[in-house]
Amino acid sequence: MALPSSGPLSFSAIYFELTGSSPETIVKMGKLFNGDYATINPNSPSQPSSSTPYSLNSFHGYDQNAGGGLTLFFRSTDSGNSGDVCYTQCNIPQWHNGANPLPDIGDYVYDDPNGTFPLQSGGNYWGMSEVEGDPAYSTFTTFKQFGNVIDVFFCGF
Repeated sequence: MALPSSGPLSFSAIYFELTGSSPETIVKMGKLFNGDYATINPNSPSQPSSSTPYSLNSFHGYDQNAGGGLTLFFRSTDSGNSGDVCYTQCNIPQWHNGANPLPDIGDYVYDDPNGTFPLQSGGNYWGMSEVEGDPAYSTFTTFKQFGNVIDVFFCGF
């Protein structure tokens, strides 16, 4: 459920909107705005300001569960090397917020169609395809950036 578009906002209300749970410790303003508690949903019609000084009012109308605008694609299982996933079968559904059929550098990749859960990465590469079951002709990595694509590699033919 989105935060109200006007009126008072609390640290705990914003934290709950971002994470779906109540805070167990003191909520820090900088961590709310920097995405330390949860990735800011780029599909929310209202986006908090990332410039300082921070203001809780910039969270008015923010919706962590807003969907829409995401593109379905399919990925392979992961590997630590981009070349290892070339031509592997892509059967795992993923969604991204980019303008192209497949994710590109700077796009965000999610595990769900609402953009709530960014793809978690420990430095892995995945093959990607527009069609379920097709082989990967390109790969991508988010390398510890929680859904943010930082590199795309095209497989040789």
